[in-house]
Amino acid sequence: MELEALCTRGVTMRNAVCKATVDLVDYVNGKARSLWRTSPEQVPAGILPKRGAYLPQEIGRRSLVALKIKSRPQTQPVFRCGGGVVYENNITFAGLAAVTQCLQGLWTAIANFIMPRASMTPDEVSARLADTTLRMNVGVVGSFGIGVAVGNDATFAKIAAEYKALLAMPPDGDLKVIAGLSAEVLKAYSTYLRALGQNNIEILANWSGDAAFIGHEYAEQAREAISSASGKHEQVAKLNTVPEMITSRGFFDSFGINKKQFEFFN
Repeated sequence: MELEALCTRGVTMRNAVCKATVDLVDYVNGKARSLWRTSPEQVPAGILPKRGAYLPQEIGRRSLVALKIKSRPQTQPVFRCGGGVVYENNITFAGLAAVTQCLQGLWTAIANFIMPRASMTPDEVSARLADTTLRMNVGVVGSFGIGVAVGNDATFAKIAAEYKALLAMPPDGDLKVIAGLSAEVLKAYSTYLRALGQNNIEILANWSGDAAFIGHEYAEQAREAISSASGKHEQVAKLNTVPEMITSRGFFDSFGINKKQFEFFN
């Protein structure tokens, strides 16, 4: 599914490449001469695909034909699950419960983030809740497909776009993206990533000619990166908001070469 997602712009090139380990191959006249297995952190930045860049559409179309992958056009939104607890077109009850519960939690968190309820009337809140509640429709042949009955196409598309943008974040994290999200979204996304990682599940979502993919290996990397980046962001925020009054007066003496600090005398 990840290869199909790469060709249909459902996953960025960088996220498809950056796994726990990557293979670097040196080609000479079209033949592989040397191979190195390493981690993405050891690969020079100029070699990896640009962050957030997708495979060009025309190359994706030609690749689908060359690889004999039949991309399934969907008349309704669908989340296709594969790997781990999924076997062909069936899934364990535990795996299904983990995926659907965490996906709904993330969906609701994104909706609350981009469409705050503070300015809504009670009737509007009830309508929004109905529109953002994901309901299973029918299974899809092939992988285990969760068809979604959509109450409001515009609302679904808006949340789906934010969902795709979230999945486009590099596996090593992005502090600016993380800092711009609400605590509710971060918590729900981390829970979603943990469920995919623990159950070794990958999900390819398709809707209205668009797609978004997430694999279990990426989920594990992203969850660790978010946890680390969130901690750093909280520390920076605390440092920037704690006031300190300096009441002493002194004279600058020197900059300590060994201790790497400024020194003053009273």
